[in-house]
Amino acid sequence: MLDVIEEVTRSGAGITATLDALTDLEMRAPWTLAGWTRGHVITHLAHSIDAYGWMLAVARTGIEPAPSTDAKSLARTVREGADRPAAELATDLRSRLAHLAEDATSMPVERWDTLVTVLAGWRHPAWYTLHRCWRELETHHVDLNGYRAGYRATDWPSTYVTWALDDTITALAALDFPVARVKALDIGRSWALSPTGPNITGSGRALLGWLSGRALDPPLTSDRPLPVRPTGPYHQPPAGADREDLPTGRRVVRKAPAFTPRPREDHPTGNPRSTAKGTSRCYNGFSAWRGERGVVYQRCQTASRALSRVMEWSSPATKNSAQDRRGRRRAGHRVQVASRRRRGLPLD
Repeated sequence: MLDVIEEVTRSGAGITATLDALTDLEMRAPWTLAGWTRGHVITHLAHSIDAYGWMLAVARTGIEPAPSTDAKSLARTVREGADRPAAELATDLRSRLAHLAEDATSMPVERWDTLVTVLAGWRHPAWYTLHRCWRELETHHVDLNGYRAGYRATDWPSTYVTWALDDTITALAALDFPVARVKALDIGRSWALSPTGPNITGSGRALLGWLSGRALDPPLTSDRPLPVRPTGPYHQPPAGADREDLPTGRRVVRKAPAFTPRPREDHPTGNPRSTAKGTSRCYNGFSAWRGERGVVYQRCQTASRALSRVMEWSSPATKNSAQDRRGRRRAGHRVQVASRRRRGLPLD
């Protein structure tokens, strides 16, 4: 792990040196993300480094040092800290990087394989935290391009390009990205992604710049038109990670792993939909999708639509009318049907 710690320290020194050269006016210049400035990017990066340190502390002790920050609180903190002077932003980032390096250096060797949970909910070994930090430092350093110390994708170190390109392409292959093969000439590597799509060739820096959206017109060759580039960066969970495979096309409202559908023979109604994989049934207001690696929950659309119709038919414009009475009876029947299905009761 010492090699990765050294790479993170080197990348951190590079981006803080770039910050030292920026003025307050340059730090408040707009960024590519609407409503964000360079100050927002650096504040976001500083709090990401805090999150990495929090995960290392959990891996070391098995105890959360403090409650983790949710996405809403983090967004508010980034907004409030983006307008600080450039010198203060640089000092803050440098201090947080130093603390992270100390935490990583003092980590017991046997704790690096401990699984930690990220804000998105999936888990990975603690050692992957440093790789994620490395990626963020290099990626956001390019985001500061255009000032006195311009840093571009062509300036990325070869060690970073070799690791990040392999990690990114492996993740895209798992998502069926429509590219047949990618070949990096300068590092002598090639990857097969899907059965169809273009064959893309170029330098490792040009390929990674295109895949990460940090190179506008990279010198790449392809036998077909390039597909729309992904909006990553994508993180490929390394070996040993624990990540739920969510069903494609479903918006997951929340997960409730404590509930496990009863086996078919033990279910009071013998409902085959209770355990069949790829099907769903209503359970306490949520629809359980039984997949290969667990059960994920989605709000029961049947009950939600029925209750919406009740509210609509009870509006002042139609209240006490014949249409309102018929509508309420029909909607009420749908609510009852959904409730009985939810409890596994017969519909007769």
